Amino acid sequence: MNFILMEINYLKITKKILFLDSQIDKKLPIESTEVINNKSFFKKHKLIEKYFSKLYGKMRLDELKSKAGICFSFELPKKIEKQLYDFGKIVIENKDFKLKQQVDEIYNLLFLRQYKNIIVLSTAIWLVKDSCVQENNTYFITQSGYQNQVSIEMPYTLANGEHKTIELTEKELKKVEQNYFLLYSIMTKPLPVTPTVIHHSIRTLTIENDKLDRSKESSFVRALLNLQNARRSGQLSVKIDFYMQVLQCIYALEGMKSTKIEKTLQEVTKNLLDLTVTEQTVLANALLLSSNSTEDEFENENKGIFNTIKKAFRIRSKQSHGNKINYSAVDIENTSIMVDEYVRRVLQIVLLNPELDYNTKEEAKKVSEYFINLGKDS
Repeated sequence: MNFILMEINYLKITKKILFLDSQIDKKLPIESTEVINNKSFFKKHKLIEKYFSKLYGKMRLDELKSKAGICFSFELPKKIEKQLYDFGKIVIENKDFKLKQQVDEIYNLLFLRQYKNIIVLSTAIWLVKDSCVQENNTYFITQSGYQNQVSIEMPYTLANGEHKTIELTEKELKKVEQNYFLLYSIMTKPLPVTPTVIHHSIRTLTIENDKLDRSKESSFVRALLNLQNARRSGQLSVKIDFYMQVLQCIYALEGMKSTKIEKTLQEVTKNLLDLTVTEQTVLANALLLSSNSTEDEFENENKGIFNTIKKAFRIRSKQSHGNKINYSAVDIENTSIMVDEYVRRVLQIVLLNPELDYNTKEEAKKVSEYFINLGKDS
């Protein structure tokens, strides 16, 4: 059996998560996909534990064992395993760079398929609650002797720019599973072109995913890409900028003056979430418990959707134009926390309605009219 073991940061689990198995690509020889406690993996595979410790050191092994992981197991036909083993000997003995690239391409087919899984899973968890679950290192453990250590750039942060390990309740896990299936078909659509793979040396390569032009994708895909950018930034003004892009993309707000966009963002978000003033204040109070605020700067009248969106829009404007942002650090942090929650709730509603996913100008116009007219009949 061969394994690809992904080290997952900022997620604590007490039992296996198995629903990723249902999305196995039958064209690839993947046997199973499980979210596990890495300690249990090495407890079951003592020879691999010894081999890993020899390759990467005991400290690295102990760190990996202390975390969760996604374990992909797969079998290859014996003839192919033997051929890959022979290729490995040739690569080592002759330093055959081109042959190494060809072997990398074979294993990258498996890795890229699983790379999508961690991004979808992390987003599915975020849709339940603010989190920064991310891949740290990925290890190939193979019968052919092929060795590779891969890192994915997923520098996610919480809404306040910090990092924290979370644990999911049974109820939350059920929601994560639902979100995973909802997001999977959207986030794993075939790319218009294959990402460029650049080999820097016999040992090092990069897969240039971020370079791809995704601006022509459907609105749901673009909104979720902007969400990834928001989550990947620890600079809160940048995070807020991308949050607002998510909302503007979802609501199809184009061709409006800035003041009109701000007002529409306020009204549509308020009508879509359908929260009373009291509910908005209670929500804000609960969320801001996680803030580092030591000042009473976010008074009740500033906790409503209208004022939060107004503040976020103006922070976004200052940020995108390179101007000085006059709000305090505490105010920016609190705004980021609130907008993060609003975006989460908006996506929870909108992603369940595929008819709101637009591609053309005509579709965008209909979606925009739908959102603008929300609440007008009540």
